[in-house]
Amino acid sequence: KKTKDTWVIPSGKWVISSPMFVKGNLIIEPGVELLFDEQAYLSINGAIIANGNDNQQIKLTSRNKSWMGLYVHESPLDSILKNVYIDKTSTIDDGLLKLSGGVTFYNANVSISNSHFAYSLAEDMLNIVKSNYVIKDTVMSDSKFDALDSDFSKGSINNLTVENVGGDAIDTSGTNLKISNLKV
Repeated sequence: KKTKDTWVIPSGKWVISSPMFVKGNLIIEPGVELLFDEQAYLSINGAIIANGNDNQQIKLTSRNKSWMGLYVHESPLDSILKNVYIDKTSTIDDGLLKLSGGVTFYNANVSISNSHFAYSLAEDMLNIVKSNYVIKDTVMSDSKFDALDSDFSKGSINNLTVENVGGDAIDTSGTNLKISNLKV
């Protein structure tokens, strides 16, 4: 715990064996590797600041076949995913919480850059709802279904590569989206 409403995951390898809930903001330091068990996920009622660098990427993955994914919601602060690798996500299905995205931002603005989303079993590899977002210099690969689903949001995509997806590369509804340098 860094402050009253800010938490930090320091550099290193960490195993998450059950759902992890953060009320407040979560900072993930460069070099962190989070290994999730199949029934585990990360829910953040606030912002996520995962700001890796070229030498110390941040990785969120499963110790098994998959993990239930990342849910960031209701944040007054903007989230950052930079130099982050997220793979092997499925959907969150835990009691009343049922989400279609492997990574979901709901009413939580986000900037994603120099990142890679891979090997998703979720209906949407990345689902952004009621949020503003920027995605640049990012790869989305190997999704069983859709890569990006954007609903009732405002976004900008620059230099995105989408490879080997079983559904839509980009699916939007009620979204204002500016796209440049898209490779599908």
